[in-house]
Amino acid sequence: MEPTGLDHMKALADQSIPKKTAGSRKDEALRKACKEFESVFTHELLKSMRRTIEKCDLFHGGQGEEIYESLLDMELSKTLSDGGANGIAAQLYEQLKSLEGAK
Repeated sequence: MEPTGLDHMKALADQSIPKKTAGSRKDEALRKACKEFESVFTHELLKSMRRTIEKCDLFHGGQGEEIYESLLDMELSKTLSDGGANGIAAQLYEQLKSLEGAK
């Protein structure tokens, strides 16, 4: 049975970032940093997108809604970066790894 949904996205993300030296702590730290960067980038993207939506006085929930939206955006960005939806982490990893090899 093939994985579906989020499990499938995570499996694809793990395949998209090559694991040349699995035991290397430096490699793992670089992978983690790249995924975290993608998460932060996606969070900022979602925040910017939310700012473009006009708030309606009838449905706007005030400060509580703003906190909830911020937490929701943080979790969405983590989920999207774990799933490799953007592919930014994989590209950044390859770029930084090639720079490290050029030294």
